[in-house]
Amino acid sequence: MARSGVIYFLFLGIMILSGCGKDEWEGLESPSGTLFEITSDAQQVRVPVRSSSTWEVTGKAGKWYRFRQVKGEKVDTLVLDLTVNIARQGRGVNLQLASDAGTLGIEVRQAAATGDYFFELPIVFHVLHDSPGNNIPAGKLTSCLDKVNALYANASGKGVDMGFRFVLATRDPDGKLLDEPGIHRVRRAGLPMSGKKFVDNAFGDVAMMWNQREYINVVVFPFTEDLFGVAYTPFMPQGIAVPGLTQTDWYATRLPDDFVYCMAWNTTLIDYTYTIAGEGVVIEAGGYITLAHELGHYLGLLHPFTNGKGEVGDYCDDTPDYDWDEYESYLVMLDETTTSPGEFYREAVKRVALDGTRFVSENFMDYDIGYMWSSTPDQRARVRTVLENAWMIPGPKIDLPGARSEDMVKPDKPKPVS
Repeated sequence: MARSGVIYFLFLGIMILSGCGKDEWEGLESPSGTLFEITSDAQQVRVPVRSSSTWEVTGKAGKWYRFRQVKGEKVDTLVLDLTVNIARQGRGVNLQLASDAGTLGIEVRQAAATGDYFFELPIVFHVLHDSPGNNIPAGKLTSCLDKVNALYANASGKGVDMGFRFVLATRDPDGKLLDEPGIHRVRRAGLPMSGKKFVDNAFGDVAMMWNQREYINVVVFPFTEDLFGVAYTPFMPQGIAVPGLTQTDWYATRLPDDFVYCMAWNTTLIDYTYTIAGEGVVIEAGGYITLAHELGHYLGLLHPFTNGKGEVGDYCDDTPDYDWDEYESYLVMLDETTTSPGEFYREAVKRVALDGTRFVSENFMDYDIGYMWSSTPDQRARVRTVLENAWMIPGPKIDLPGARSEDMVKPDKPKPVS
């Protein structure tokens, strides 16, 4: 009896162990499914992953998404961080999970944008000064920027809302909180200096710039030239044509090293204004108008006139082009025939387009003398293309194919515009 009992319980134990073995799960699955459809907003997708063994994700992160694995006690998580989709087409990503038990496909579909994305562009003013007493106050800069934002938002009601605004940077490239939002003060000998030579890197200031993919850099100092400001125009990816702008994939992975990619602003002329007689309209030409104008260049806008020095107009059909040389002759005539500065300015805002049409200059991308308080739909469309695609402009971009090796040719050193 004793012996047979031992055999019985041994047999029973074997059966129990055998049963337990059959219940032990093996596999790779996501309890929440394998397809995730999300909105166009920037967001995080967390995919629960159940696996009987160690698993990994095959593939690389993309331009608009990153992924990582988070281990759990019973269930792991695949975490995907996705940027906002500003394109009018949806996009998707397929990831393959692999373990000893098999593979699992995870698909994320992000919806198309339903409207224009509103850009907020971080801006930093690098204020160069040679003494505390020769240091422009923060309030003057921020006041000018407020007026620029109002102009771009069509506060005058005479143009269009451009669909973006500039915001003062709050942290430096190392993540340190700025003492003055949007302002980086630099003690500098040798002021005043040439604005054109500065941006051409004649003084070796490339390293002063903060990453142009994350900030718009405005350098503020007194010029030796009689010039309000100067800036560079943006660089577009190969295949994204904006007339008058350079197409290159060189800056897809690089930042400029032989010119100071920024806007420079002349503090000597920052208080220059003129008044149009009979209307009491004061044009702050050296202040916020210069800031708006040069930032317009930085975002791809050109002058709406032609001349014999390479200016061929701004490629916007709704801004009438005119001959600048003829206009300068007109100003000489006005200087000889008008009896007061106010009268001179009242007549000087008038132009004659290349097609003979007479008009009053109101566009902020024109040179003075004009009202400089409006923009147009074609200008908005042009800037929009730059914001959505240009290599070194802050903000989300439409997803483009990676730069091809044959496209990686360094372009000629650009010429700044003013």
